Amino acid sequence: MEKLLEKYWTFVTRDDSETMNVRLYRLICMTTALLCFFVVLPTSMLQGLFRSMNLLIVLLAAVALICYRASCRGRHYIRSFYFLFVLKLNIDWFLDGGSAGSIGFYFFVAILYPMVFFRGMIRAGFILFIILDYSAIAILEYFRIFPVIPFTSDTDRLIDITSGFLTSALAIALILIVVIINFERELAARKRTEEALLESETRERARAAELAAIMDAVPAAILVSHDPDGVKITGSRAACDLMGIPRDGNFSKTAPNEERPLHYRIFHDGVETSVHDLPLQRAS
Repeated sequence: MEKLLEKYWTFVTRDDSETMNVRLYRLICMTTALLCFFVVLPTSMLQGLFRSMNLLIVLLAAVALICYRASCRGRHYIRSFYFLFVLKLNIDWFLDGGSAGSIGFYFFVAILYPMVFFRGMIRAGFILFIILDYSAIAILEYFRIFPVIPFTSDTDRLIDITSGFLTSALAIALILIVVIINFERELAARKRTEEALLESETRERARAAELAAIMDAVPAAILVSHDPDGVKITGSRAACDLMGIPRDGNFSKTAPNEERPLHYRIFHDGVETSVHDLPLQRAS
């Protein structure tokens, strides 16, 4: 099942260079179109609902395909598609049994959508919008301000609730599975990166230890600058013994006051050399 979803995900999203939101948006558009054509529309025809209902289903499927095609060309109508989806839910509520039918199930998808695609106050605003929208149409139904077309039989209601539950559950499950799969991939990629970084650090430490061993074995004073400005300079064992610097001590005359060696000065032709004209500082 997971491999099948990965193949569908790869086919629909096409471009791995796009952001997760864009790829998931394409998946939702294509899945909406497929569910409308092959699940919702046949169920609606089986129930013998109004032609206007079937027309709305076909219209939503067509809009979903148009949005998918536009996304593949770089135009992403994430908010517009959401508002059209919610508008259809509002219309279907009064044409398809209201609270007695399956339309309420689709509002769970409508709440999940902004949780996936939006952040911060925008996300909170969209969630508040869909809660208020659901409450409003429920109140309109309760006070009979707008008439709700009831089901013609208990069988029609059973078919509607069953198909609505399966369709909305499939849409939610598909979104969650894709998000989880990609989250696991990101964790695996991060783990591989951390392992590679740790391996690189271990290798560099080994090289540094090897270099330190070589420097200690050479019977000559060797100094190494650790930065472009020569602020930190370390030396071999012979250099430490010669200059009276502790092991891992700083030889630099431009080091911070607490690290700077003060027990010696450097002269050239009888004149004390400026700290900025010292060999390593100039070389750095």
